[in-house]
Amino acid sequence: MDRFPSGQREQTVNLPAPLSVVRIHPCPPGDVFLYERRFLFALCRFYCFLGEKRQSFYLITVKGNKKADLNAFRKSNGMPRLSFATPAELYDILSLTPGSVSPFGLLNDAERKVAFYIDKQLFEGNGIIGVHPNDNTATVWIKTADLVELIRSHGNACFVVDIPTVE
Repeated sequence: MDRFPSGQREQTVNLPAPLSVVRIHPCPPGDVFLYERRFLFALCRFYCFLGEKRQSFYLITVKGNKKADLNAFRKSNGMPRLSFATPAELYDILSLTPGSVSPFGLLNDAERKVAFYIDKQLFEGNGIIGVHPNDNTATVWIKTADLVELIRSHGNACFVVDIPTVE
């Protein structure tokens, strides 16, 4: 479990105080899920949406095994009808490609026009989540509260909410 292909190794990164130390590791297929179960971290799923007139932008984060009821979420948060961002819009707004969407992409949002919604369930337990560092070949393990603080300090609106699920 501690060995990675091509000589890649896990790295530890110190973030500016008062943020936590994070761990970054390469993401061999399937191994990240073993890592998640072994250390009780939560992997995440990300959705990037645009509002009805493509004027409003949202990044929604939920636990990876949770299937969000996006219609109920939209209604409970007073949002217009949502549609997925196209690959071109995703790149124009966050400099990301499909498959590499991550809250860290918000750091590329120079105009701070994307609102970040994160499921409050991700704060439970040890509160550590795994997200891509804008590249889906690695995972960054970080405290959820520190991720929210980092995004807020960048200037994007952040909302911790209960995201409903589809049964």
